[in-house]
Amino acid sequence: MYNNQIAEELIQKYGNEKFAIYVQLEVEKNKLIEDELKRLGESDTELGYDAFFWKQKYEELLKK
Repeated sequence: MYNNQIAEELIQKYGNEKFAIYVQLEVEKNKLIEDELKRLGESDTELGYDAFFWKQKYEELLKK
């Protein structure tokens, strides 16, 4: 299942307000992981598409 599909399902099931909280938590989780990788000296701390997707989705929600 793609992130877009997951987002749509979550919005339908829980509504926009709860979905916004989920997205915020997903972004925070990815930031914690990235910070830990940096602390451990990992050179590539890019978390990939998932982190990018949820961050973009969060920024979209902030604009609304």
